[in-house]
Amino acid sequence: MRPEQLGDYRTPSDARIHPDGSHVAFVVTQMDLDGDRYVRRIWLWEGDTARPLTAGPTDMAPRWSPDGTRLAFIRKADDDEAKPQLAILPLAGGEAETVTDFPLGVSQIAWSPDGAYLAVVAATWIEPLADLDEEERARRPRRVTTLPYRFEGQGWVGDRRQHIYLVDPSGDQEPVCLTPGEFNEAEIVWNPDGSEIAFSSARHDTRGLDEGGQIWTVPVGGGELTARCDVGFWGAPSYDRSGQLYAIGSDDRWAFPDVLPLSRLHVDG
Repeated sequence: MRPEQLGDYRTPSDARIHPDGSHVAFVVTQMDLDGDRYVRRIWLWEGDTARPLTAGPTDMAPRWSPDGTRLAFIRKADDDEAKPQLAILPLAGGEAETVTDFPLGVSQIAWSPDGAYLAVVAATWIEPLADLDEEERARRPRRVTTLPYRFEGQGWVGDRRQHIYLVDPSGDQEPVCLTPGEFNEAEIVWNPDGSEIAFSSARHDTRGLDEGGQIWTVPVGGGELTARCDVGFWGAPSYDRSGQLYAIGSDDRWAFPDVLPLSRLHVDG
């Protein structure tokens, strides 16, 4: 392979089977040598052939609606200042519509079991910085009291929080934050009955100093969060069809690297 051929190399990932099994949506990543960037598009396999479904340049995380009529995905517009947002594409035809406008973008999405809503993980500025313009926000001094406060390639992260929001796929309603506060959430998954969302979050006093975290649940209609395990090295929450919650991990927050077991997380602990 010659260097100029690297732009022809394509990598598929994140394959998602349509609810009726007839289609597969997946992400294809390709190098744009002239633009000095990676281009990501969503492709559709229809049984015999595959074709590009979206134009990119940065489309990822395809997720089918439960009835298979819509495809939700994360799209970043072709603009250096743009942030990734939730977009909805009707499978029957038409253009994808971006339905969120979070100031720092969306990183994860998941349909509710009835297809009426999506849960998204989105980042927003902390309260003292939320209403400032970019110039003033950059000028403000930062008082660092927790770790981590910076990440490689991301810069400052202590000035923002990642929360779970409930989003109307039509975009007609304002997103509702289910997990306000001073913590960050990730790895969202719905209970099959639609009553709650499970997620991972580090909320203990020594978070940032160790790898510890917990699996939590939050009622979709609002209410108190419930810790479903002790602080440890936990991730990949998942429900079975009966609503039993599982996760991979250990109560030992220093367990990685190790062979981590699959555990049932019972409501009573």
